[in-house]
Amino acid sequence: MTFASDTQVVPIALEAKDTARDGQHARARIQVKSSRFGTSYSKWTKAVGSGATNYRDFSVTRSGVVYSVQLQVCRFNGSALKACEWSKRFYNPHTN
Repeated sequence: MTFASDTQVVPIALEAKDTARDGQHARARIQVKSSRFGTSYSKWTKAVGSGATNYRDFSVTRSGVVYSVQLQVCRFNGSALKACEWSKRFYNPHTN
């Protein structure tokens, strides 16, 4: 992931992997903080089934300044959220 400018982050690669046969599944998404849209989220990248992996590559471009991005990874049982973890927040070096 690279902050290409104050309005763009490219590329972002997400991987969700389900590692256990427990009836639950993994989901991952990116949180973006920007001047125009406040806090927004990407669509979930979901992996269902032991050993299942799902990848998503995308970029973030905003008409306002992108201040930071952060990864959220969660465990779900069906549609019920069970637990989440956050990565460290990555700050855009093109902003002050």
